[in-house]
Amino acid sequence: MSTKWVNIQIVTFPEIPDSSSVDNWNNILAIHFSDEFSVNDYCMAVLEKITSINLSEISNFLDFQCNLVKKPITWLNKLDKLIGLYVEIFDSKKLEHRHTKLISQIDIKRESLKSQKPNNNAISNSNKKVACIAGEMVFSFEEVKANLETIPNIIEKKKYLKKMLHEYYQADPDIIYTKVKPFDKQVEAELKYIDELEELDAAIKKNTIQDPPTFYGKNKIKITCQLNQFVDMFFQLTREIQYNGKPILDAEPNDIAEVLSHCFVDKDNNALSIDSIKTILNPTRIEKRPKPNKQIDLKNKFKS
Repeated sequence: MSTKWVNIQIVTFPEIPDSSSVDNWNNILAIHFSDEFSVNDYCMAVLEKITSINLSEISNFLDFQCNLVKKPITWLNKLDKLIGLYVEIFDSKKLEHRHTKLISQIDIKRESLKSQKPNNNAISNSNKKVACIAGEMVFSFEEVKANLETIPNIIEKKKYLKKMLHEYYQADPDIIYTKVKPFDKQVEAELKYIDELEELDAAIKKNTIQDPPTFYGKNKIKITCQLNQFVDMFFQLTREIQYNGKPILDAEPNDIAEVLSHCFVDKDNNALSIDSIKTILNPTRIEKRPKPNKQIDLKNKFKS
């Protein structure tokens, strides 16, 4: 092996094409190396081959090597990277056209592989809207959505989506379908949607008054007096009238207002305003309660 690659920068090829399986092992398109070899040895052998074969053989060389690996596009990408590290070796007059030829043929081969219809059964279903293929991994957001439907727990849904994102980021794509929205963008959008739903549900639970218990009854009760007269009775029971030293009703104004608005309607069957009830129950809003001559006085009823 030539000593010109002593200080070689290596590129890690996930697959090393095995030429020993080829009938004609001495084929000029094969890359030969001993049984015991390192990544460094392989990179040196690749550089020796691409700088020595005839220009007319470059296309055949790429076809030959790609047929020996399971992930040909990945192998081409690594070759492209190796050439980029040693672009200066093509500066000589003898190799001045070789770099252009190699890069163009790599691009042509790569596009040809991308356009080929995949043989993998998992990929052949066009309804899956596959976004990306990496070896045996097929990334289809439609499949992810279908799987989400079987997961009832929101926390588990999030864990599943994050797992799919992790696998996608770790994958080395062979084929990317540019007409399909990127897989990671779709998964991230779904995660954001779930977060927004959680926030909305929390806000609704916080701000929405719960339906009254079933013991309220199906029909609301009609009052025939004025609203302030009716509510003032509850003010008396919570603020002014005591039994054994304690208010007759031990309740907060907001709770009373919610119960009254749920259970009663006015004489015209209109809903009672919860805000009006709260105002009448406010100790500082004396003017909102009825005048003494209009008040339904309960005090005398509880005198011992």
